[in-house]
Amino acid sequence: MTGNGIYQAILTRTEAAGIARIHPHQFRHTFAHEQLRKGMQEGDLMHLAGWSSEQMVRRYGKSAADERAREAYDRFNKGEDL
Repeated sequence: MTGNGIYQAILTRTEAAGIARIHPHQFRHTFAHEQLRKGMQEGDLMHLAGWSSEQMVRRYGKSAADERAREAYDRFNKGEDL
């Protein structure tokens, strides 16, 4: 299946489900975010995603970096406000 074929299949299914359009790269962003949020090492993520550059980790992980930072802050500061 071509990249365009994948996009068309996703578009058809999102329209049928009545949800907003999803671009296929959103799956890569979500995958990167979730793995980094769970604590996966960047090198391991690079290997699994087939990336040869740390720039790709930053690019795909950037979309939810603020959320991960807030979660990390909350984890490391539990109980300090008591």
